Amino acid sequence: MKQLLLIILLFFFTITAFGDVSAKSDDKDKKCTECHKKIDKKLKGKHNHKPFKEKDCFACHQFHEFRNKIEFNASIFDICTKCHNTVEFLDEESMHYPLLEDNSCIECHEPHSSKNKQFLKAEPNELCFECHDEPDPDDKNSHKPYIEKNCLHCHDPHGTYFPSNLQLPPGYVCLDCHTDIITDYQPNEMHSGTDINSCEQCHEGHNSGHDNLLKDEVSDLCVKCHKNLGTKLERKKKHTILEEEDCIVCHIPHYKKGTSHLESQQPDLCFNCHSEIEEKLELEYVHAVVIDDDCTTCHDPHAGVLNDPESEVCSGCHDIEDDEFTDKHANIIPAKCSTCHDPHGSENEYIIMTNYHPPFEEGDCESCHEDGQSFNELRDNELCLNCHDPEPVNQHSKDSLSENKCVDCNSPHASNDKYLRIKSYLSD
Repeated sequence: MKQLLLIILLFFFTITAFGDVSAKSDDKDKKCTECHKKIDKKLKGKHNHKPFKEKDCFACHQFHEFRNKIEFNASIFDICTKCHNTVEFLDEESMHYPLLEDNSCIECHEPHSSKNKQFLKAEPNELCFECHDEPDPDDKNSHKPYIEKNCLHCHDPHGTYFPSNLQLPPGYVCLDCHTDIITDYQPNEMHSGTDINSCEQCHEGHNSGHDNLLKDEVSDLCVKCHKNLGTKLERKKKHTILEEEDCIVCHIPHYKKGTSHLESQQPDLCFNCHSEIEEKLELEYVHAVVIDDDCTTCHDPHAGVLNDPESEVCSGCHDIEDDEFTDKHANIIPAKCSTCHDPHGSENEYIIMTNYHPPFEEGDCESCHEDGQSFNELRDNELCLNCHDPEPVNQHSKDSLSENKCVDCNSPHASNDKYLRIKSYLSD
């Protein structure tokens, strides 16, 4: 025991007498690589870290004396950011989480040399998928950079102030490739243009079970924001096209050419489907509202047919209590204007429909109406059968007519059909 104590004292005396052993590390005759030969061999690597290439070991290390472990002169993060200060301004929440670990930078980078650029331990995407799920090669609805495992095209491996460590705010990252989306348009013209994160509101960044990397079906996505529209579509009949198509048949999902992000302006947009209405604009008499306003003045483009019941829509412009109006209508307030008038255009004055019921054409209201009876009070087939034979003319039996009313199918005044069959000219 005494001998061991003497040896320790002798060793301590030697150190204090001849100075700090670490000083010998600065001796040109004694280099770190003389002992650390495996490290020395790395100088033959393709990419060498500058301090290592210059054999400036103490840029990162301190002399380890006789302890059998690597000694750093600071934390790994602090050592690296002395030169590589691209991330030191970030707060912890904005850093890529490996940087918060004890080994931080050397989780991905070799500190001395590497065959890969940036001294990476492997190719960038191989490193990413050591922690993150690798894409399924059979997934047809995957983002191209994700399929190609080109993670760094969108993400910064160290960290940013943007979600998911994106290189730029989400909208700008997307537009780096998808330039066609806003060609000739400004960011404030984008859908949800006030929110530059708008792309990720609808699209997945990596893969999706829906076309175009959408998070849901188009119509379901739209009503997540346009909640009032969703409620309306649940309560009312949908516009026919919405039964077959989705919102983007009329709307541009990314930017706006005009109001409501429509593909084109009304009435041209509506004429894409309703070409028969467009033809009526060439007739001699065209309803003024069709010329002066757009289709949604009267029609609800999403649900139902009209914005309000027909009588209310018409009376919004026409004073149906005006003396001139009531005189022309035999002092009867019509239940439906479209029983006589085409709401878009006609060859006849007052946009009366093309074909007239003979009593109406002759102005003989009394043949059907007595004492100012309204349309609803005349729903008795016996009146019609005074003139019409049901079997040879209309191919109806008396049994069928006992259940249905003639005016359910035929107009008592005028129609664009030569048999006076009713078509809902205000329907979609």
